[in-house]
Amino acid sequence: MIDGSGTMKLQGIICTQETWWKSFWGLNLPSKVKIFGWKVIQSSIPVAKSLCHKKIITSATCSLCTMAWESIGHVLFSSCHAKEVLKIFGFTIDFTSVLRMRDGDYLMHLSTIYNKPDLESILCLMWFIWSDRNSYVHGKMVKTPIQMLTQSAAYLQQFQSVNSAAKPAASSRTSPTPVTKWQPPPENKFKLNVDATLDSSRSKIGIGAIIRNSAGQVVGAMSKPAVGNFKSQEMEAKAMFVGLSWAKQYQIPIDYVETDCLILVNALNGCISQNLGFFDLVSDVTFHLSSFSNVCVSHIRRDANQAAHGLAKQALQLDNNCIWLEEILSTIFSVVVNDSI
Repeated sequence: MIDGSGTMKLQGIICTQETWWKSFWGLNLPSKVKIFGWKVIQSSIPVAKSLCHKKIITSATCSLCTMAWESIGHVLFSSCHAKEVLKIFGFTIDFTSVLRMRDGDYLMHLSTIYNKPDLESILCLMWFIWSDRNSYVHGKMVKTPIQMLTQSAAYLQQFQSVNSAAKPAASSRTSPTPVTKWQPPPENKFKLNVDATLDSSRSKIGIGAIIRNSAGQVVGAMSKPAVGNFKSQEMEAKAMFVGLSWAKQYQIPIDYVETDCLILVNALNGCISQNLGFFDLVSDVTFHLSSFSNVCVSHIRRDANQAAHGLAKQALQLDNNCIWLEEILSTIFSVVVNDSI
């Protein structure tokens, strides 16, 4: 449980929220199950209640029992379908306490009463419950509780067996070079990361831009394909120009801009000759930067710019611009989550 000071109790130990997240992300589970758990904690799985609130559907009732609102807690714990599965599993929880929790607190609560192996089994089972609910919504038959338990246990056991067999080989390798992580901006500030990539065989450029706040949450993201075959610094200047134009269009007050192109940063700081071929692009970028008060542009390593790079690569597969507001593209989901830990 998180208290007013930003700490929580995990397995009987008072720890910071950052420690809890590291413990959660360190569970021996398939990535898609951990991402599902992360979405539960963020209250972002698309249950009927939230979809109805966003006016995507007209009814908030449970897809399976039609007897109650389909909240995250209902679909995973309280629905008749979920209760049958959890009862056979031997799962126990104080439902009186659950009623007072928000969606994301369920898993935090479970981590205080179950050990690591049990928590891994419960999370995997919940993922199966959610997947079975989705199958029903799309016209398929639901599985029996025994089928759910058997398949969930077999799936987790197979994953953990393969994962443990791979560890000795991994441990014999030399230690990897430390990775530089993306750093969030100060409180109440916004950071724009941009990147560009090239498919020279098709003369196609991919541009990626992502804006995040001080909590690491995605405010907006964009993938933009373009035609051309330019030098690296010219593409990076174009990416920054596009990213700033987009932020300006949506009236997002950018405070920090990051790129992994050092030549571009030096050009913007007036540290290199104006005779370079991309000086006109640099001038256009400078013009857009003037629209943002006290904006700071800085150079970062590629491994701290992975989210923007992933969006740029995604753009190479697109024919038109794609923009996501307050949501995360699946291809960069794990990158954004890891950046936030």
